[in-house]
Amino acid sequence: MDGSGSVPIGFVALGLPSFCIMAGEVMVDHSKAPTSGAERSVGTSPLRREDPRFLTGRGRYLADVSLPRMSVAVFIRSDLPDARVRGIDVSSALGVPGVEAILTANDLPRATLWLSKHPNLKVTRQPVLAVDRVRFVGEPLGIVVAENRYAADDASELVVVDYEPVDGSKIPLFDHIPDNIVFRETKQWGEIDNAFSNATKIVSSSFRNARQLACPLEARGCIASFDPFSRELMVWASTQVPHRLRSDLAAAVGLPESRIRIVMQDIGGGFGQKIPTHVEEVAVALASMKLGKPVKWVEDRRENLVAAPHSRDQEIKLELALNDSCEFLGLRAVLVGDAGAYSFNSGTCLTEAYRAAQAIPGGYKIGAYSYDVTIRLSNKSPIAPYRGIGDVAGNCARELLIDKAAREFGVDRFELRERNIIRSEDLPSNSIVGWHLSDVSFLETMSVARRQFACALREMPPPPEGAIRGIGIGNLVEASGAGPGFQSHDAARVVIDREGKATITFGAPSIGQGIETTMAQVAADSLGLELDDVAVSWTDSAHAPLSIGGTRASRTAIIIGGAVGRAAQAVKQQVLEVAAVLLQASVNDLVITGGKIWRVGEDDPKMSVADLVRIGLLRTGLPPGMEPTFEATKSYSSEKSSFSNASVVAAILVWPETGEVQLERIIAAEDCGVMINPMIVEGQFVGGVVQGIGMALLEQFVYDENDQPITGSFMDYALPTAKDTVEVEMTHIITPSSANWEGVKGMGEGGCIAGANAVVSAVADALAQLGAEVDSMPMTRMKIWSMSKLSAPWILSRRPT
Repeated sequence: MDGSGSVPIGFVALGLPSFCIMAGEVMVDHSKAPTSGAERSVGTSPLRREDPRFLTGRGRYLADVSLPRMSVAVFIRSDLPDARVRGIDVSSALGVPGVEAILTANDLPRATLWLSKHPNLKVTRQPVLAVDRVRFVGEPLGIVVAENRYAADDASELVVVDYEPVDGSKIPLFDHIPDNIVFRETKQWGEIDNAFSNATKIVSSSFRNARQLACPLEARGCIASFDPFSRELMVWASTQVPHRLRSDLAAAVGLPESRIRIVMQDIGGGFGQKIPTHVEEVAVALASMKLGKPVKWVEDRRENLVAAPHSRDQEIKLELALNDSCEFLGLRAVLVGDAGAYSFNSGTCLTEAYRAAQAIPGGYKIGAYSYDVTIRLSNKSPIAPYRGIGDVAGNCARELLIDKAAREFGVDRFELRERNIIRSEDLPSNSIVGWHLSDVSFLETMSVARRQFACALREMPPPPEGAIRGIGIGNLVEASGAGPGFQSHDAARVVIDREGKATITFGAPSIGQGIETTMAQVAADSLGLELDDVAVSWTDSAHAPLSIGGTRASRTAIIIGGAVGRAAQAVKQQVLEVAAVLLQASVNDLVITGGKIWRVGEDDPKMSVADLVRIGLLRTGLPPGMEPTFEATKSYSSEKSSFSNASVVAAILVWPETGEVQLERIIAAEDCGVMINPMIVEGQFVGGVVQGIGMALLEQFVYDENDQPITGSFMDYALPTAKDTVEVEMTHIITPSSANWEGVKGMGEGGCIAGANAVVSAVADALAQLGAEVDSMPMTRMKIWSMSKLSAPWILSRRPT
């Protein structure tokens, strides 16, 4: 520690024992951070306190919840992609023993989910249960309620639906949208036409990101229990946004929010799929209200694959204008996104192509930029957010274009990026699309990743016979913490009890990112307590402070952490004010460390926090008017986004003869500001990289030419396994954010964005040596083999098995 009272933090190298990067010290001013003791928990890596519960099978998920008199629901789903519904015959199904009711649209009140207010989006309402037309395979037509799952499944197979197939190529999905286009927007920054007219070279590319799925370990589901006497609806749901679900249900079922409680339990992942309110959740609530008993729906895996919201599915065409110095003069983007069958809110159909258009410029200096975004309806499952929404496709398309430009100019791919990257001396700066960048390290992360990869490359043996080595680069900038207008405020409650233990409560659920640990670390530092004396509690929406945004968009560390820090500071102030009275001291002369109250400059504590709280609650010896509660609820909002950034370099081997891809090395350098828990940061980033590997090489949901899904299980939808991955070698660069409470930045999505970029770029580099150009993702073995066969037929002797 130096004389300024600030802690110098350099580049922290983790997971690379042979490398220790110490360069460019960054000063972290802790005067604005919530701390009170000599030792801080923030910045250390205590083990995740959630893990013992999960590893020993004591997690309590939705499927584990059982209520008295509870029935089980199964949905009747369309098996046609587009058809008019002339009738539904449930007579045979009602005869199955154990069946209690079969409800269709005619049996339930008509309900509407939250609708978008985006001025350019044409809204198409999705009914809770299809009324007279189905528009995708898997759309719910009815709900079977039975004593058990077996009876419900058997009955659902006996329901007969009278369809009149519709030719979607001739008849639009909705009469008021004859061209099926629900969104169109064009924007321009700078003199784009001049940029291209003055260009020495123009490089163009096309990129298609296949339809992909979040595939959370726990699929969707909910339990609804309506009490007809109190008219209170309790809902247990696997959701990322409990308070929003409460609001949506209230509007849909006709109850005030005060009569609806969303109960939170452990959630087995979400990745964005559990952000929207789903029509099935509304249907289960309406079924419980109609039948007057608890109803439980737990989605099976095929149902999740076919009927749950999908993601990605967009095409991007780019043109890049460069001058003789290889500077980026201008960039044009044309994007077409597939919204699926409905566009009822902007949180679904606009997430991919619209977000990709914003993300494409990234952290590069570009003279002018324009985009043209079109979003169409189709006879497919609707779109929902998925980790790295829009950024995955947008970044991949851009990075592949830069690689192509480097090849055509005959310059090094790293050097081309370095010439055009936004540098520290350019900051603060607004990106071409208006992102305010001030605390980023684009050049530094790329330089670190490049140097470390160069060292690794010298250690790697030559490619084996028949294999080609490809090297890929992925750079990203990730907006986090949202900003004005994007659900960027939440609240948290902190209470200290008579034993000196603190409990913190907030309304954003944990979906696996370790916030039971990290938020306890924030509170422990703010209060001056030991970490073990801080507990995190989830109750339900009736008791948890309001969470506007829930768990999404890399916002938890910033927004929830800020609320926890503010509430804890307020409680600590109450403790110090009471201590000042009892000890006849100034508040400024007292500190709290390790759960004890100390006078500055003295060696022994004066009293414990537990003793003080007991005295304070009894009002013993306190002056009139001092009525401490030792609890506080505070909100926190972010006025502007924080931006994290990363660079990932991947080396792979490609066997053109079989299409096989083998990862050799993945080296990453990332900057997410001050890390609350470096171990959790690394786990999140590495997990994201593995997801990115799946996106780049394996994952795609396929429909045939008639919009029938032909991906129905994990035999068809391939996910990455341990054999598909390698160790991710990471370096952390710390540039604190000036936009929030402690210099933190969100980082939950960067790994999958940059990881997918780097891997698909590496495949493109390998195939470019054969004269082939990668224009899509995933690059499956069959696709690689086919491209190799077309580009270099002389090296291929057999079809892969």
